[in-house]
Amino acid sequence: MRAQKKILGKMSSRSIAKHFISDTAARLLDNLYRILKDFYTKKEAEKVVKNVIKMAIKMGVLAKNEQFNEDQRRALSDFQRKYRQLCLTIVSFAQFFDFFGKNLVGCPTWKLP
Repeated sequence: MRAQKKILGKMSSRSIAKHFISDTAARLLDNLYRILKDFYTKKEAEKVVKNVIKMAIKMGVLAKNEQFNEDQRRALSDFQRKYRQLCLTIVSFAQFFDFFGKNLVGCPTWKLP
């Protein structure tokens, strides 16, 4: 299992991940990258997306190998729900900024923590 996580963690680029995830998840990663690139450098945006992919892969390997107890499975399910909602919110904000323009809403220097 450790070897699986290590090998899959090395293959955490967006192009490789797209072969293993759904079209919806791939679009979500692409949108997340595009949004991050608007507010950060390309390198920082790529690093964040790569870390998100690594985390998802490792959590998937652990879940597939049934390494979580019941409390951890509930926490993972809760995290997945909240993470999905966060991503959808970020995409909605990005669409809002694209539609109205960053300067119009008065947030030209808005930075994510």
